[in-house]
Amino acid sequence: MRNFICYGLSLLLGIFYVYLLISGIDPEVPLEYKMYYIDHTLMDWPGYDGLQYESGEKLNFCRISKDPNRVRRRGQGWEELTSSGCGWTQEQANLYFSELEKKEYVLEASLVDLKGDIFIIANQTKLGLLLLEQDGVYRIKIPAECITENGWLTLSLCLQPYSSDTMLKQLVLH
Repeated sequence: MRNFICYGLSLLLGIFYVYLLISGIDPEVPLEYKMYYIDHTLMDWPGYDGLQYESGEKLNFCRISKDPNRVRRRGQGWEELTSSGCGWTQEQANLYFSELEKKEYVLEASLVDLKGDIFIIANQTKLGLLLLEQDGVYRIKIPAECITENGWLTLSLCLQPYSSDTMLKQLVLH
């Protein structure tokens, strides 16, 4: 009788381990957790709901220790933050936004030492070049069709030709 109890407990423990292995293949975790810890898509831990964005919110790419708007949505292709901004490590660098309204946005970027052009891709839709306006700010329109139904936007900033001197200081979507 005692052996049956031990075998039964061992069987239950074995079933539990198999369940853990199967559930570990595709864990049900928040998107930010998956992108940072599992997929290694994000460079910085944004916190839960940290990829949410409100129109007009300024994202600072400068290393200021207590700045609440310091960007935490950087994907692959970015250097570490410095006091003068954030540069590219390769030709393309990504930013991620969630829970956007499905409407047209204007992307405004403040850049330092731009040598070449920045080509913008929004959710795999090529939009064109970031253009310098008279007030010294670079702008491009992002059509509503580029925002997914659930409010997701992957923004790729492609620096052509690549220059390690170019820095992004601030970015805003209006």
